[in-house]
Amino acid sequence: MSELERGFREGLGRIEVLPAPVTPIAPEAIVALGEVAKRRLRRVRTLLVAAMVAVLATAIGLAGALLEGGPAGDVVVGVPSAPASSGPPLVQPAPEDPSTGEVLVDDPGLLSVNGVGRGPTALSVDGDTVYVLDPVVGRIVVYRDGTKTLSVFSPVEGTLTGILVRDGVWYLVVDGRVHAYELRGSDLVAGQDLPAGVAAATDVTRLIAVADDIVAVRQGGEWLLVAGPGPLPVAPDVRVGAAGDRLVVQDGGFEVEILTRNPALSGSLVARDADHAWYEIWDTRRDDTGGSTSQGYLYEFTRDGGLVATYTYPISAAMAADRTAAVVDGKVYWLFVSQDRAQVLLLHPSQAGATLPTASTLPEGFRKVRYDTVDTGQRVELGVPESWGEAYSPPSDYCFRSSFDFPDSPYVDTNHGLDQHHADNCAALTPARQALHVSVTDPSAVVAGRPWDGDTPGWKQWSSTIEGVVVTVTGRTSDAALARRILATVRVTT
Repeated sequence: MSELERGFREGLGRIEVLPAPVTPIAPEAIVALGEVAKRRLRRVRTLLVAAMVAVLATAIGLAGALLEGGPAGDVVVGVPSAPASSGPPLVQPAPEDPSTGEVLVDDPGLLSVNGVGRGPTALSVDGDTVYVLDPVVGRIVVYRDGTKTLSVFSPVEGTLTGILVRDGVWYLVVDGRVHAYELRGSDLVAGQDLPAGVAAATDVTRLIAVADDIVAVRQGGEWLLVAGPGPLPVAPDVRVGAAGDRLVVQDGGFEVEILTRNPALSGSLVARDADHAWYEIWDTRRDDTGGSTSQGYLYEFTRDGGLVATYTYPISAAMAADRTAAVVDGKVYWLFVSQDRAQVLLLHPSQAGATLPTASTLPEGFRKVRYDTVDTGQRVELGVPESWGEAYSPPSDYCFRSSFDFPDSPYVDTNHGLDQHHADNCAALTPARQALHVSVTDPSAVVAGRPWDGDTPGWKQWSSTIEGVVVTVTGRTSDAALARRILATVRVTT
């Protein structure tokens, strides 16, 4: 309880216990009581003034927030207020209307070899490359920028049920076993050795990314560490509630109950990073023909249980509940299959379930950065470490300029690609002229896409595109984890 609130309560208490009228007493006693009353009155006035200041400050804060168009404090969407003793917070069902999305891949050819209404069942995303799993013929189809670039068959016989590609390594689940491959030319060849427990497992159902680790989930829910620095992350507890109208999620420091509109079917963790966790929920509803249809939703939480966003899957009658989403760098990808279409969508959060990051949803030690685009009226917000400064990244014609101060410490780039390029044949930056930084490329930039300065030996770029805005982190290969944390905070609004 704050000092102001304590003062307010004490002031109210003083008012309630002021003495009631009493029988006449001696004059000298009246003088003494008068002095006491004066002191009490002064104390009450002080406390009431403090309370009024607290109320006024709250009102000013609320008014300021409303004028800025934002919440008056941390807002958890869909979690109604409840007494602390009422149990885990209740999360209201996600909106019924399907989430909209940007079409990244549209390839009806994925359906042609399997017959109408059948098609791919899983996907993975690594950088700007999309991998679509077609288990019927045992192939993986690869797309870059929406264009098909490769179709490769699984090196091992069996039914493909899962795929996760991370930093060039292809992890496949075939008949319950995990295999690791690397692409050589147009073929997959055996890659890194897997841990003995993973290699021996024959009942793996899926692979998930948990921060920098890759985890195999066995039947029954046991987790196995496939790759990553470890140690093995702790698996959450996800179960259907006793009444069948909710999913109960217990994940480390938080527990919530997610209500469903229809009978609950199942729930599972799709991805988790240092700051957020994404849970997929399925329920079943009656369709227009009197049959039942599975409906899927995705809920994004902070690691302390705050609801950040919800997604309602666009479902068609040809879809099955095992087509889960992929979450990479905080972005949600969905494989949509209908009678005549096979698409990969970058889903947008449902309007009723989306909030911009606040201080409570950014990673600890981060601060918010804001940029307004020049022509498109978009606002870009993201988080960076508090120690980062601001600087202008080297333009591609730096070698033709009379002088340029190369940043030497991590920074937020103030060069948004709007600088005219007078030359493009300057040498790549040396490591001595590089510094870890994040860049927001304006949609109106002279050269769209990633910044030019990513070719420094030993350096790499991690990028994410939202609503035409490209956000890129440029750093050493060892900065991968931090880059992913930064990209996970990006939000673009209009």
